[in-house]
Amino acid sequence: MNDGDKELAEVQRQHWQNTYTAHPGMYGEETSTTAVPAAQVCPAAGAQDVRELGAGHGRDALYSPREDSTAEAADSSPTGLQQRRQAAQAQGTAERVTTAVHDVCEPLPLADASMDAVFAHMPRADLTIDGTGLLCVTLLLRLRKQIEGAPAGTVVHVTATDPAAPLDLPAWCHMVGHDYLGPVPGNPLVYAIRLAADALPTLADAPWHPAPTSRRD
Repeated sequence: MNDGDKELAEVQRQHWQNTYTAHPGMYGEETSTTAVPAAQVCPAAGAQDVRELGAGHGRDALYSPREDSTAEAADSSPTGLQQRRQAAQAQGTAERVTTAVHDVCEPLPLADASMDAVFAHMPRADLTIDGTGLLCVTLLLRLRKQIEGAPAGTVVHVTATDPAAPLDLPAWCHMVGHDYLGPVPGNPLVYAIRLAADALPTLADAPWHPAPTSRRD
């Protein structure tokens, strides 16, 4: 990574450190929808040693590891991985499920044939938005306009070069109710969002301000 990408990656890392500290196990223990088929494909292909990239607090790495298999959860947040280790201890899988601090924007520090499979839970985009060169409010205005009418569950990938995007996008999603999924592995300038059905509307020219709700007498 160049210096600019490293700076963005550090902002992301600190964001998730703070987020996992404030909200331990924030995604719960339920396995992501992409991990369920992966847990079927890997054994069928004979994969026994699997690494999960961008694991967060490791809910997918905890997904029913077989007694003859191992899973390694890799993430840039030591806090999230610590929560994952605690969960493994509680589940009795600590010997088979390990952790490693690693940023997916960097090459994998693995020797050849040291892992049978690599898994990342980031879903594919249903909608892509180019916010290159846009700052803060203008980025959010474009995002809001282009997701208008999209159904709940739509996965949006937003390209953003604004240095504040790693902070603005999760903060805005938290405010209005969309799910911020984080940076897309391998590309620190692309961020993923899953649209919610009951997102809070915001003012037409001020996306940081909730729109007044109508009142019935």
